[in-house]
Amino acid sequence: MISSGCKINLGLQITGRRPDGYHELRTVFYPLDHPRDELEFEKLAVPGLEIVCDDPEIRPEKNTIFRAWQAFGAFCRPNFGIRATLRKGIPKEAGLGGGSGDAAAFLLWLNEACGQPLDAARLNEAALFAGADVPFFLTPRPSLASGAGEFTEPVRFMGEGLFILLVCPPFGVSTAWAFARYDELREKTYPENCLTNIFDKDKGNSLSCAALKNCLADCGLQNDLEAAVFPRYPELAEIKNALLRLGALAAGMSGSGSSIFGIFADEGAGKQVKGAMRNAGRLYFSAMRNYC
Repeated sequence: MISSGCKINLGLQITGRRPDGYHELRTVFYPLDHPRDELEFEKLAVPGLEIVCDDPEIRPEKNTIFRAWQAFGAFCRPNFGIRATLRKGIPKEAGLGGGSGDAAAFLLWLNEACGQPLDAARLNEAALFAGADVPFFLTPRPSLASGAGEFTEPVRFMGEGLFILLVCPPFGVSTAWAFARYDELREKTYPENCLTNIFDKDKGNSLSCAALKNCLADCGLQNDLEAAVFPRYPELAEIKNALLRLGALAAGMSGSGSSIFGIFADEGAGKQVKGAMRNAGRLYFSAMRNYC
């Protein structure tokens, strides 16, 4: 059994749109251990891939695991078949990258099962084919991301002493719809001192805990997509405002939603807020940590 975690976006700037329709963005990916998906892979005698998922709404042929299988096959065709059983713990359409994490976990397992025919560069190439942010999940750690999310640069991140409360409402938000709605509004709301601009480049892209706290208090981790999503889903704005009202240093939507997170400087206070918001959806509380 393999488990795969997720990520949140600490701020998200949309900086342009490509001719192919994808949006250029700047964000910080931060990995979370929970919620998690569980995956089980079984070798079969007949070549091919069979995907079994406990969520009937997830179509196997549209799953990122299927795309990862196709990507790996472009470099190395396994001489055995695989039954992939996926048990979803990460909400879909929540802006947490659950599908991307699943694809990365599958690629790592498949490469090992085949005797590691792909080196790190080719494995990364296969991951990119499976999805823009799949490469991040091969070795998840806080990273500056740009392009469509495919260009990632690990950063030194000093988060010890801070805590994250993740709220996952009982509904999702379509990523395609969110970006399309953003294009209709064409609002540019991010501040110049967004989180993605305050890393100390002279110290290996380092962000101290003090600098992080100052940034949180100053700009609040602006996510450009909130202006598009919140009017359609006012419940999400209410969750964000509740987190801030109850003492979060900052709160924001992850990716295109629907998940909302709050960052707290006090563990006890954060846990109290978790109790107060137990009716808002599935809740996950965790400590941030240092990545050097």
